[in-house]
Amino acid sequence: MDEADLAEHQEQMHRDRALAMRKPVLILPAVGECYNCRDIVPPGVRFCDRDCRADWELRNGRS
Repeated sequence: MDEADLAEHQEQMHRDRALAMRKPVLILPAVGECYNCRDIVPPGVRFCDRDCRADWELRNGRS
């Protein structure tokens, strides 16, 4: 193994470790109401505005 192979192997180990340690992404389904204030929202929408989304993210450790 030469230096390039060793560097590539070490880089792959770091990448694998970083991927293993990442937090899973929670995908919220659109349910017809804002997840923060429970107001009715259009189909496919999860929050009624940016402020509600920011409030929800702050309270749920997502920011």
